Amino acid sequence: MEKRFSIARNEKRLARRTRAQVSTEVVMKSFKACGISSNTDGSEDNMIHCLKPGELAHDAVAQETAKINSNAAIDLDEDADPFSDISSEEDETVIPPA
Repeated sequence: MEKRFSIARNEKRLARRTRAQVSTEVVMKSFKACGISSNTDGSEDNMIHCLKPGELAHDAVAQETAKINSNAAIDLDEDADPFSDISSEEDETVIPPA
């Protein structure tokens, strides 16, 4: 039991020293490279490692972006009723409490 306790204590000390040696800048760059703290507007996607050309997700993101851009060109009718296919009987169906 004593040996396990001292190993755990040594691991905690090592972790503390290691954290102290890692600069804030390195942590921030790592978060950006993983996509954890990048902007959600896509302006920092080039910093995310797996989205860089030749990496795992680059082609998939390019295909999805092309789909989104092609759908943006469709002129949507703003006056169209999205609920026109629902009858008023379906709207008023009430399930009594048990």
